[in-house]
Amino acid sequence: MIDRLRALTGSTSHMSNSTLREAWIQLIRKIEPLDWFGTFTFRDPVHPEQANRRLHRFVRTLNETRFGKRYREKGLGICLINAIEWQKRDVLHFHSLMGGGLQDLDRFAWMELWNQDNGFARIYPYDPGGAPGYVSKYVVKGGEIDISLPPWKELEVRGLGYPSLELVCSGR
Repeated sequence: MIDRLRALTGSTSHMSNSTLREAWIQLIRKIEPLDWFGTFTFRDPVHPEQANRRLHRFVRTLNETRFGKRYREKGLGICLINAIEWQKRDVLHFHSLMGGGLQDLDRFAWMELWNQDNGFARIYPYDPGGAPGYVSKYVVKGGEIDISLPPWKELEVRGLGYPSLELVCSGR
């Protein structure tokens, strides 16, 4: 992801914390509109790879609900910006921004699904005034942010515009 940030904002070496945070905020702004800000906590300690698999299973279920089982073949999917934090009790915790048509889904049902399988979740409507800055602070605290974008959104973020309908339907 750092390579993408460098490509979009220039080199990240010699950046102050505030400049680095502002670069992440600007990158997040390029991914907007987003629908949800969520916090996803694990009930018990989970290895980071297992935690990541659980989050991506949750996102896959969101994608299948929103776009159908073959969403990848169509180049569809939600946007996920995920900041990873270790809590004081030594358990992973995610701060996630999600978008791509989730506004019509019942946030509370999705919170309950996470709660049943993993731990504790809170999902709020996305606030463009606060969420980008909140999530980006984890980079300057030594944390990590992962970004997953469907192909059409990655083209848009890179400034290449939307692909043609013919290109999307052909799967190229």
